[in-house]
Order: sequence, then structure tokens, then C-alpha cells
Amino acid sequence: KMFAPPDSPVRERLEKAEHSCLRAKEMTGQLLTFARGGAPIRRVKSVPRLLKESCDNAVLGSNVRCEFWCAPDLQPVEVDQGQITQVFNNLLINAVQAMPEGGTIRVRAENVPAGTRAGLPSPGAGYVRISIQDDGPGIPPEHLSRIFDPFFTTKHKGRGLGLATAYSIVRKHDGLIEVESKRDQGATFHVYLPAPMQAVATETEEQNPPPTGQGRILVMDDEPDILNFSHDALKRLGYEAELARDGTEAIRRYREALEAGRPFSAIIMDRGQAV
Repeated sequence: KMFAPPDSPVRERLEKAEHSCLRAKEMTGQLLTFARGGAPIRRVKSVPRLLKESCDNAVLGSNVRCEFWCAPDLQPVEVDQGQITQVFNNLLINAVQAMPEGGTIRVRAENVPAGTRAGLPSPGAGYVRISIQDDGPGIPPEHLSRIFDPFFTTKHKGRGLGLATAYSIVRKHDGLIEVESKRDQGATFHVYLPAPMQAVATETEEQNPPPTGQGRILVMDDEPDILNFSHDALKRLGYEAELARDGTEAIRRYREALEAGRPFSAIIMDRGQAV
């Protein structure tokens, strides 16, 4: 995708393929969450960045847009990034699916000071509340009490794992997830995550450019497409690449480089090939 022009049809297809791969990864993660029930590995993270990435992925290829607002003084949260991203993805994808004709998802994040909201798992702690609202048909009242039950779904092709997984993850983070909905008035999911005291997010909002370097790298693979891609990618990152299609050619090029006094800095090879 990095080689395709921004407005190229090829880039659009690659983005759709990437999105499909991410969805498959998410489903695998959901199943693993139920199978293992692993405790979250927490790091202090910035909520806006996590939400923005999830919003962009959820609406990709749809006619739904996101309205995004975060409090200027929003506190960071201490979370397992992969698990909480899964929560946001599940809620946002549900919102997109609730509006097949298009619409707007309103995403809001704000601080909830300690003691101002009853019913939270840690009454003495401050929380961050993330609200995700859609313009869909809403959730029937008779379904609200079961909405977070595993394998409960009203979708024709649904698996009933998304909201149950979100509920499980949020609870393991000492948080709370709840929903409010009225028929024909959409649905709003609220996620409460505890905000650690005196915490500083371990990331910046800037996207760092890919690292560059220099040196000669030998690449061995029997797939021409992989060789060509590796050559272009390494060149883009500042390296000089030499290509070999099999072990015999790789050894020959390696020896020639040594004899010429220009040894390779690294070798990238297909482990499945004999050398």
C-alpha cells in the first residue's frame, strides 16, 4: 500500500483487503479472549489516538461518518491496548451495521471525576467515559437485558461474540459498559475506564516516519513477487538490496561480496528453502 498513489484504485483495493484481514484478526482475538480469559497487560495510553484509529477502520468503505470529540483535558487510561481497541472496534462496527443506509456515529470522550457517578467498580477512582452513539433503529426493549450475553444476536449472520467480548474485557479492566436505547432513536454505548492518578501517556500523537538506514542486504526467496517487493521496500528505506532465487545463488553472491570487500550487512531468507 505504501507504494500506491493516494487516489489510485489499487490503493483502495489494498485498503479493503487490509480491512478484511484486520476483521479476521479481530474475530480470532475474540475467540481467544473467551478461550483463555487472559488478564490484560496494562500500559498508560492516550484515548483519542485509540479511538481515532478504530473509527477510521470501522467506517472504511461505508457511507457512515464519525463525529469525534474529546475533552481537551482528557486523562489517559491504563489499559491493554489490543483488548481495548477490540472493544472500540466491536462497538463501532455494530454502529456502522445498524445504519446500512448511512448515517453518523458520534464518539465522545470525557472525564468522570471520582464520586460523581454511582455504580462504578472503583468508587474512589476517576474514570474516562467513552460514548458511542448511532442513528440506527435502536435496540428493542426486550433485548436490552441480554445484549451482552455470549452468542446472543439478532443479526442474520451474527455470531453474538462482539458485545460479549467487549463486556468481558471492560470488566477485566475494572471498568463498566452499559447501553441506553429507545426504538427508532438509535443506541448509545458508554464505556467507563479507570484513569490512573498522575499518569502520563506513554505515546505521542505524532506518527513517526519509518526508520531508514544504509548498508547492503542479501534477500533470498523463490517467489519473484516477494523478491521484487523486498527490493523496492529496502531501497525506499535507504538500503541496497541484492536478490537470490535459491541457496546456490545466495551462497555465490555472498562469497563474491566478501571477495570484493563489500560484505552484506544482513541476510533475509526464506526459512523453507534449502541453502
